[in-house]
Amino acid sequence: MNNLGCGGAEKSLVTLLNCIDYSSYEVDLFLFEPEGVFMELLPPEVNLLPAPKYWKILNSSLAGSMKSLARDGRLDLMFCRGAQAIICRKFDSPERAEQYMWKFIKHAFSVLNGRYDAAIGYLEKNPVYFVVDRVKAARKIGWIHTNYSRLNINRNIEDRFFSKLDYIVTVSGECARILMNMFPGHESKVKIIENIIDPDLIRRMADMGGEAVEVEEEKEAKGANRTSITPGNPVRLVTVARLAEPKGIDLALEACRLLVRDGYKIIWRVIGDGPQRVQLESRIREYHLEYRFLLEGVKSNPYPYMKDADIYVQPSRYEGKSIAVEEAKLLCRPIVATAYGTVRDQIKDGINGLVADISPEGLYKSIKLLIDNKDLRSRLVNNLKKESVCGSREIIKLYRMIEG
Repeated sequence: MNNLGCGGAEKSLVTLLNCIDYSSYEVDLFLFEPEGVFMELLPPEVNLLPAPKYWKILNSSLAGSMKSLARDGRLDLMFCRGAQAIICRKFDSPERAEQYMWKFIKHAFSVLNGRYDAAIGYLEKNPVYFVVDRVKAARKIGWIHTNYSRLNINRNIEDRFFSKLDYIVTVSGECARILMNMFPGHESKVKIIENIIDPDLIRRMADMGGEAVEVEEEKEAKGANRTSITPGNPVRLVTVARLAEPKGIDLALEACRLLVRDGYKIIWRVIGDGPQRVQLESRIREYHLEYRFLLEGVKSNPYPYMKDADIYVQPSRYEGKSIAVEEAKLLCRPIVATAYGTVRDQIKDGINGLVADISPEGLYKSIKLLIDNKDLRSRLVNNLKKESVCGSREIIKLYRMIEG
């Protein structure tokens, strides 16, 4: 994996590692950069391999990396860093740039010692490429967490790597269908393992840190004793997502503006960070929503915020399969999710959540409906309480792949 920063795939990996039967399996974890908010959640049984020396150097500034590589006498990697800079300028698409850079960047990695029963690249592109080119294993598995049709990739490059995998795992039926259509030669390799979540862990974590959430709420509610959605209390909305274009936080901000314009007293918390933060902060000030739309930053434990929400909102333009939505379902929060391609794998409209058009107006209408309709909120919550979550079934699928 690249790292254990705050993202859905990273959270999925940590949860998977916490569910493995270590009486039967020994697990090494290789991170390109051993850092991120989820590092502290790694189980002690996992053997964290040493970090590659030159990965971080190759991803630093051109001048800085060249200086470091020259000091170490790595003329080969200096050439690779120069090629990397040219590729970055050539391609507007970050996905294509990553594809074309791998043949140079891979020289920063040594082949791992030993031979494994199975090697898993737990994210599309570089982690999969690493497993193909730098690991010796009886079985090789690539794990795809996104809707591949939304990536601007060179299919021929991806096809060459897929041909060296034994299995291509993805997280939803829709993602699997897309992969089979895009790469028909590998149709038989595509398997579905839904994101594993640990219900007991999430519920325990949701009961932690509630005081911090309440302190912020009290500032806005001016000490109101809030127990339900009423005209005198702010409606608490929560979104857990990166501040990036695919996650649609800009759509959420516009929907917030419409709700406030129409007199709805809301507090919308966004848990996460990302490249759109500065742009969003500017628009929040422009709309005078500083106390209504709160960018809370990354939280290693977002669950108290989710549990505290009156409505959970997922405003994404596209998703592989949203882990945050699954967690909100587990915590039985009324959910509004946009009509991204895989949403029907998670939300039955009007049954366990609402599916909104991918637009500010679509979000506004669905959120407004939930605020105004107490019976609908109760029905969604009651239906969610009847749903069962079983991660053990999914991890058994992985064991079968590993053991053949």
